[in-house]
Amino acid sequence: MSRFAQASLRLVAAGAAAAVVLGSGAPALAQEQAAPDSSLSFLNQSVELGGLFEAIRVQPQFRVDRESPVEDPAGVMLTFFDSHSLAALEEDGSLVDTNNVFANSGYDNCLSFNWGMRCVVPYDLEAGKSYTLNGTITYVPVDEVTADDAGVYDARDISAVDFTGFSQVFGYDPANDNNLLFVETTEVPGTYGTNFGLITFDGP
Repeated sequence: MSRFAQASLRLVAAGAAAAVVLGSGAPALAQEQAAPDSSLSFLNQSVELGGLFEAIRVQPQFRVDRESPVEDPAGVMLTFFDSHSLAALEEDGSLVDTNNVFANSGYDNCLSFNWGMRCVVPYDLEAGKSYTLNGTITYVPVDEVTADDAGVYDARDISAVDFTGFSQVFGYDPANDNNLLFVETTEVPGTYGTNFGLITFDGP
């Protein structure tokens, strides 16, 4: 399948307003040694692959490990990247596209881009607690997946002013029942990344 055909499968929902707010390029991924811009840590997970184009549903896990870098945070910008090279991530934290697995959005407070998807959610979090999401994130393999492929997810705490602005762009409406939201959960044992979490894919 051509890259053009793969790209046609993506929902590119960001309009001009989103481009102005978010920038036209893919965001840079902070390296592990950099100061985090979120109060969250992120669970690394491994999931089983199905067939080509067969959706993989992932339940991200978060832990509130530190004080937010934002005074009185009101929201969180969650980012889920398409697959990237695990070797490059482990070497220096850089994002090198493999584009073999796409992250998809099915929620009204999320937008898809040509590098993955982003969601704006309210900051319903407390220090020392663990959270998941009230719905799953979908990854879809669109080409042969190798051991070097990894999905990446991260977050950025945002202030009340930013949350209000981003909510308008992303379509977050608290009265909507199709929002992606945080829900408290029991902590899942495992390795938690300070600045991002990894989703790796095991072959069928």
